This record gives sequence, structure tokens and C-alpha cells, in this order.
Amino acid sequence: MARHTVEPPGGGRSPAAVLHRAWGVGRGTVGEKAYDGGADMHGVYRLARVAVAGLWLAGCGGGPAGGGGAGGSGGGTTGAASTGGSTGAGPPSSVGPFADGCEGAPVLGPGVYTGSLAGAAPSLPDGAGCGFGGPDRFAAVEVPVRADVLAYAVGEGFVPSLRWLQGACAVAPVQPAECSQGWPLWRLDVPAGAPLAIAVGGPADLGPGAGAFRLEITVRPVVPAGTPCGGAPAVRCEPGTVCDLAADVPVCVPLEGDVCAAPVEVDLAAAASEVLTFDWSKGFADAHRGACGPARRRDAVVSVRGPAEAGLRVAAPGAGLVVRRPTCLAADEVACGDGEVILPAAEAPFAGGEAVFVVVEGPAVGETAPPQSVVVERLDP
Repeated sequence: MARHTVEPPGGGRSPAAVLHRAWGVGRGTVGEKAYDGGADMHGVYRLARVAVAGLWLAGCGGGPAGGGGAGGSGGGTTGAASTGGSTGAGPPSSVGPFADGCEGAPVLGPGVYTGSLAGAAPSLPDGAGCGFGGPDRFAAVEVPVRADVLAYAVGEGFVPSLRWLQGACAVAPVQPAECSQGWPLWRLDVPAGAPLAIAVGGPADLGPGAGAFRLEITVRPVVPAGTPCGGAPAVRCEPGTVCDLAADVPVCVPLEGDVCAAPVEVDLAAAASEVLTFDWSKGFADAHRGACGPARRRDAVVSVRGPAEAGLRVAAPGAGLVVRRPTCLAADEVACGDGEVILPAAEAPFAGGEAVFVVVEGPAVGETAPPQSVVVERLDP
């Protein structure tokens, strides 16, 4: 019985440096990965605390305030309007660097901005329970390198709503992950130069003259394997890689099995069974989600090939198991179970020479657990 232990290997100018030069970013964040519905939120609450502290220390009123905030720099704010980090045209006004509509909205980089919803018209419906339906304002967000973007807002006497808009300000049916009220809102893995806009909204019963708010935009570059990852500004290693902090110079290194594009490969034509071991402490993310079992669990991906006439059994005591074929997309899920899944030979799971993908769901994000053993076994007809 073959054994395979999965862990990352040991020990130019990065996108973080490009971002630093383009925006003057002096500090980033640490955080999560998200792929087909799951997200490893390690570091989100740390960043949220930084963002909240920065916003409240700067104040929400009309007096002078320092600029920058977590992950940003620039001219900061002045009174009730801010041009800090903004590349939009026009002088400051009571609404700040924001527009009453999405098209042609001022372009913002990372930083802290103040504005007001007073006099704004309602543009966005509340399709996901995020508090829209009242006045709202818009700004475009510049993303010169591949990055995660975080927005957080606080208001005077109300809780602002936030919503990301992509493309040409297209207003499609909103998903819960695309809007929030009172919580930091991520937009993950935004391609360099991709059009992105943010909407800030308030309740329909917001009183006349009310609606002052402060918005903080923070960015974190997403970088490929081989990029330094242990210093400042902080970065996130791209899906399928992890920061090797044990190296003399920490860099992003491949983590086999972390994503569908780089699974652990098993060939049951060569051996009747194989035992895999996944060390969850190595940085596996919550990258996939099955139809059964709890969400928010770290996971690993196995690609299995076998004889066309054979069946498949996978056993992993204490773990959730999700089987997908012929692709690793969530829509191709064919089985889901706790501890064991079996695809009988009569179902011909390997017919056509296609691989069968198995997602092993481990401990909940934020929890520790011993290494997980997984038995992958061929079932002969």
C-alpha cells in the first residue's frame, strides 16, 4: 500500500513592490482564500479590528482628520470631504469623492474617505438583505495589480451598507458575499486593471441632512509562487501556494492538493490502494464546499484515476468527503458523505478515462487537528 505525505517544501520585484510604488501603500493585511464558495478567513477579523480602529480614531465628524488608515496612504481627509488617494476630478464637496451614480464616478485608491448620503437618490434595491433601498453614493476603485480589496464604512447615526459592482457598473442580482451592512466587505482576487466600483448606501428613512459616513479601502496583493511573503507590505500567496515562513527568506511555495488545479494525484491502475496524509497545519484553505456537512472547513483535493471497469472507495475517519466528476466544479458533485464514500463498479466512475476528484474536508477554519489519513481504494468488479 503506497503512502504519500502532503506538505510544502522547505525552505525581482514583487507585485507588492509594484503596488507600493503605484499607490504608496505602506502596509497590507493577512487573510483568506476563496474559490467555489468557501473562504479561509484567517486574518479577516484582525484586519477588521485595524480598519475599525483606524476609522473611529480618525473620527466621523467634520473636523480635520489624519489620512492613511490600514493599508492606505495619501492626503487623508479634510473636514467632511476627502481627496486623500483619490484620482477623481473636481474639488472637494460635502458628498466627498463620491457620485450620485455609478457611471463616471471618481476613482479611488487605498485610503480613508469621508462623504455624505444627504441629497442622494436611491439607485440600488436591497436584493440580499444588506440594507440598501435608501440613498446611495458610488466610487470607482483602482486595482493596478492582482489583489484582494477590502472596504469598510462607518456612519453618523446609521450603519452604512456596502456593495461591490463589477464591469460597466452592471447591477445584476446581488449575492450575499457581494454586499454587507456593518461588516468589512472583501472582493477577492481582483485581476489587475479590472473595473470595480463600490456603493455606499443608507436606509430609506434616513433623515434630511443626515448620512455622513467614512469609507476605508484596503488592498492586499495576491502573488504567485516564488514571491517573498514574510515582510511588509503584506501579501497573500495565490491559491495553491502558501507562505513558507520556515525558510531563511519566506516565499510563496506550492502546496500540493490545496486547489483543484494542483491536486494530489492517485493512480489505482498501478496500485489497488493508496494512503495519503494531509497535515492541516501547513496552510490548507477553506477552498471548496460540498452539499453535505458544515461549511468553513479546511480541505484538500485528490485526483483519482483507475481502470474503466473499477469502482472507488475513499475512507477518512472524522473527515467530510465530496466526490466530483468529470470536473472539479461544484456543479459536478456526485457524492458527499462523512468518513466514507463508495462509488460501486456498476456506476463506472472511471469510464472514459476521466479523473474522479475527491475533496477531503478537515477541521474548521481556526481550529487545530492532527494530520488526516485518507485511504483511496480500487473496487474490482
